[in-house]
Amino acid sequence: MPELTAWILFFAYLDARASLVATLFALSAVALLVLALPGFLLHRAVLHRLREDHPGTWKLLGEPSIIYHGSAATTLAVTRFFRRREYEHLGDPSLASLCGFYRAFTSVYSGMFFVMIASFCLEVLTQG
Repeated sequence: MPELTAWILFFAYLDARASLVATLFALSAVALLVLALPGFLLHRAVLHRLREDHPGTWKLLGEPSIIYHGSAATTLAVTRFFRRREYEHLGDPSLASLCGFYRAFTSVYSGMFFVMIASFCLEVLTQG
């Protein structure tokens, strides 16, 4: 991983005029791409555990799937389930741990996405 970071920094600074904001945009975009697959696999693992170990809860959430949640109501139910930490009330410590990690992961990923969008907007505004 340190090698990847070194290469990213190397390419980011090849252009001597590269601004800090442009570099921040590039680093956040690369990080989002790198973390997309682990995030997808983590989401899949959480839904699989819910479906297999807690089918009643999975059905109450609208039977969400990895790609398509079915409806806006299902998406909202799944979002509430994680935001309100309802997984902690299922009596399954390993699932609660997995869901807690998933919640933290998605928070970091979302934050990085907003950093990327903000840095892009700042770069466009300062260059225009």
